[in-house]
Amino acid sequence: MAAMADAVTDDVADAAQVVPSKTMKKLQNCCPGLRKRSQYFDQWLSSRWSLSQSVCLLTVFVLSCSGKFVLGEVVYTESINYFSYQVVTNAASLLSSLTVSFTIEGCHAYQKIFSGKALWRFTGVSFLFTCASALVALSRWAGTSNVQIVTVGYLYLPFAVIMSYYVFSRNYGKLEWLTLGMMTMAVLTFVMLREQYRDLEEGEGEGDGHPLDRLKKSFTPAGFSLLVCAVILSATGSIFAERIYKHKSRGLTWWQGRFYIMKVHIDVTALFLSLILWGMSHVLIGREDAFSDWFAKWASTPEWFGRWTFWHGLMIMVDVIQGWSAGLITKEHSTSFKAIVQTLCYIFTMLVEDPVLGNRWGFQARELPSIMLAVILVLSAIVFQTGRHYVKVRERAACMEGQSSTGSDLSMPEAPQSSASELSLQEITEEPRQTGKPQIAVLLTSWKAVCRKYFLIVLYILSDAIRNLTLAKALSSTGINPNSMTLVVYLTGVVIASGLTLYVEGCSGLKTAWNPWKILKCMPPGFLYALTSTLTNMAYSQGMNAALALIIGKFYTPVAAIGAGWVLKKYYMWLEYVAIGILTLASMIFGYLQAFSPGSSPQWAQKTNSLRVAMLLVLGSSVAAAFNSLLTERILKGDEARYHVQKVRLDAACIISTMGLIPLIAVISSRAQDNPWALRPVDASCPLDSVCRQENGCENPACDCVCASGIFAGWIPSALGVIVLALTINTGYGWLVGKLVQAFSTVDRAIADSFSLLLVYFIGDPLLNATNLNNMCLNLVAFIVPLSTSIFAVASSEFQRATQAAHLIEGKQTNEAEASDSEETPSDTGDSDSDCLQCCDDEEAAFSPSKGWADGESGKRTLPSGISVECSLYDPHQRIQAHPMLSYLMPAMVRLEESDFLTKLTELFGLNRAGTVYVSMKRFAGRLASLRRRKPKLMEEAASKEEPRCLIRAHSNKKRSKISCIIEAKDLVRFQLAVGNIMRQQMDGLKTRERSKEERQKEREEKRKAKADAAAKGVKKDDQNKKESSKAAASSKKKGAKKK
Repeated sequence: MAAMADAVTDDVADAAQVVPSKTMKKLQNCCPGLRKRSQYFDQWLSSRWSLSQSVCLLTVFVLSCSGKFVLGEVVYTESINYFSYQVVTNAASLLSSLTVSFTIEGCHAYQKIFSGKALWRFTGVSFLFTCASALVALSRWAGTSNVQIVTVGYLYLPFAVIMSYYVFSRNYGKLEWLTLGMMTMAVLTFVMLREQYRDLEEGEGEGDGHPLDRLKKSFTPAGFSLLVCAVILSATGSIFAERIYKHKSRGLTWWQGRFYIMKVHIDVTALFLSLILWGMSHVLIGREDAFSDWFAKWASTPEWFGRWTFWHGLMIMVDVIQGWSAGLITKEHSTSFKAIVQTLCYIFTMLVEDPVLGNRWGFQARELPSIMLAVILVLSAIVFQTGRHYVKVRERAACMEGQSSTGSDLSMPEAPQSSASELSLQEITEEPRQTGKPQIAVLLTSWKAVCRKYFLIVLYILSDAIRNLTLAKALSSTGINPNSMTLVVYLTGVVIASGLTLYVEGCSGLKTAWNPWKILKCMPPGFLYALTSTLTNMAYSQGMNAALALIIGKFYTPVAAIGAGWVLKKYYMWLEYVAIGILTLASMIFGYLQAFSPGSSPQWAQKTNSLRVAMLLVLGSSVAAAFNSLLTERILKGDEARYHVQKVRLDAACIISTMGLIPLIAVISSRAQDNPWALRPVDASCPLDSVCRQENGCENPACDCVCASGIFAGWIPSALGVIVLALTINTGYGWLVGKLVQAFSTVDRAIADSFSLLLVYFIGDPLLNATNLNNMCLNLVAFIVPLSTSIFAVASSEFQRATQAAHLIEGKQTNEAEASDSEETPSDTGDSDSDCLQCCDDEEAAFSPSKGWADGESGKRTLPSGISVECSLYDPHQRIQAHPMLSYLMPAMVRLEESDFLTKLTELFGLNRAGTVYVSMKRFAGRLASLRRRKPKLMEEAASKEEPRCLIRAHSNKKRSKISCIIEAKDLVRFQLAVGNIMRQQMDGLKTRERSKEERQKEREEKRKAKADAAAKGVKKDDQNKKESSKAAASSKKKGAKKK
């Protein structure tokens, strides 16, 4: 990696190369560096990172980031000059990079370091980082709170991924974009929650009201814009540095500097800028203008250095190590990968540091949501990397598809070639397109189906949101029995379904719908329907908020996914279970923050006892609803009856179940409102602290509220409007639930439920309940729920696309391997005398890429060892286009010299005694001039051509065993004898060794001695021993006869 004058053009070489002087040449000879001294060190330095090295680098990066984060709270104070710290840190980093560069490269590093083009590019990168730091200081000077500065800084992760998409043209799939959104929401929620408790504990701005109010007052569009611009500049600098690291910067293609050389350029430019700022700070400090005031606040102290301690020196060392590891991580992986790892490192450092330092900043109050947010971050990062793997598999399949489509017909002149990046990654194979009217008809039909499908889903989402709001309003603002609402909803539904059945199918259809056995079959889901509605109504009557009920109800999704394996025998992949876990955790975080976060204190949250009961009721309702949906799906899809007929049976079963639950709940519940026979207030205007609300309060003479008993007590004219509205919406909702489950599945319903959260929390509650949206933590967590359900929806399709791409890759590799084996393995049944037209195959194209096969003769010869030799004539003047897949297949065969080939062939025979070794020869260069002596003109032409050569190949059944070499025709006989000797040696090793004369004589003496001993003992031999002795004697006679 010294000067590269041979590899660049003249103009670039003149501008880039530095002609070394005599003194420099002597220094280069005296100090060549480790790369010149040790070949093994150079090979290790040039090789790719192994898994263990990558893990070690990642460990160093994580530890250095954690140490820098912890020490930063001690170092970055107003006691030192910020610019002096930057100067010392950059100087230490420069010293380390110079030491490493000259140790490895020696005096050759001089030419690589003094590169103007690389230096000014890194100057631009350092300038971007400096501008980002200046904008942060300007935002702080403008009055932006520390909460916003710290939180907005974590937008670096999404900006880095988005910029890499545009700068490097990286393809990101649906999984990556969705998980990126979840990681962004989770990390912002984590940091903002921590900073809110920090602000509350440190008491900043006492007397200004609630911390969220102070945060709202300190927010300014100008400060926020400055922070966002700072993050964008920082991400841009990282992306540009990655371009230089990976040799993709325009104008630096000739420059192959290693990372330690690049580190010198980075440190030089950073040191230069920090020195300028350090000097400017002392020139401007003391003036009374706004710019000087801002610069003084950026520098922290007017002194040159300030008060340094031991921790500052330790921080400099950690900062240098972190700079090296971060650069290597970016070079070997990407800026996106570095940003994800760095974010996870900071989050877990906060999660460990705060409890260790005495549960500072309200850690006990935020411990549960913080841990769950950290788990969401880890799961999202795993899904993100899985999505990256899927995209790479699909890109590889698209590349192979593009190569095969480009090289499928080599004879077509000027065939248009499409790059692999232009191929669709969503669909590797395209179906044949239809033309004419059938295509338009199919398109219109598909559009109608899509509109019908999404119309039903959108209508369900709207009805679900309105149902939750109206039901909560009706049950919390009236004094009705919750079970009475459930009973009336099912009575209304069964009347409508029966009337529709009678209108459509007549009396026979109505009789079929009211079949007792069919109704009994619908009793399990009917009971669960009634139980779900009853528990939900009881929760709302306890003061449950609609948004909180909807979030806790998201436990419906994991229960439905797990229960589908028991009820419907449906199972899901691990990605879908991860999405379900994220959804569950996000639901728990939302419920916790809405009830107990420092920025939220609604009236219903003050009733902690009733709130816990309400949450348990909603949780039980979601479990019952999940199994209810699964059983209903099995019934609706297993019965051929129309939906309104099935609706009659389901509602009838629900009515029976509800009537059975009413007395049971009256016994279990202690509230008078749940007991239809108890005397209770029927008007919501009765105060909550009235004596009438106490046990047997209506019988107290001091009670002045209107009281009544009965199942329909409380259905008074003043409350009839909201009750009828809730009744109408719940009846329509019941129809839509059944249609959605019948048309799709329970999981589709769960996905649709998640989007109703946004309508309830962001639109419904502010309009009906006058709630505000000041709590940003709640707002961010609310968006995690639909993102996680979207991952659940797309995980299966992404996995199927990746699986199809993997099968395509595997099939193509198998076909290529079979084609290669068929070409390299000699055929035993081929016609050796037939003429042929052959194309250039992979090995011969590698040897002669600009040459091709021509018409010629094909012959077959036999070596002394029995190896078949196929010969075909070769015309060196005829050229054809090389196959585009040659670059993919070429590394399969290794070309060797003659002696090395014979050595490797011997090793192949030694390693494959139980297997097969294939050796083939192909002659591919003209006839000998001596064969054309009768024709002088042809003899002169032949003499001017190349010497005929033969291509010899050998391989076994093992992978990476293919070897080859080229032998000239004059050496062919000698080479055949050498190969024959090798094969004879291998065959001799497989034969039974012939015994010598002394060994045969010794065997005869042993037999005589054994026979004499047997005769002396007088033991009678059995028939089997006689047979064996007779066989042995016969065989010895035969051997004696052969010897004679």
